Amino acid sequence: MALSLHLKAEPHAVPDDANVADTLIDLARQRDAAAIVVGSHGTSGLRSLILGSVSHKVVAHCDRPVIVVRGERP
Repeated sequence: MALSLHLKAEPHAVPDDANVADTLIDLARQRDAAAIVVGSHGTSGLRSLILGSVSHKVVAHCDRPVIVVRGERP
């Protein structure tokens, strides 16, 4: 989608055991990204507190703009 909008975007595969939020933040810093776009499943309340949330952690700890795109709930 980013390429169709003429934006520069690069995919990066990460191991399953990596902390996704920390990895996104570290990659953004290493590559001097202008912003991070992260998806959200729309989980809220107790489930979000127990499971944690990548998008919440990125928003709370990132030193650059974060765009959260909410997906449709099944």
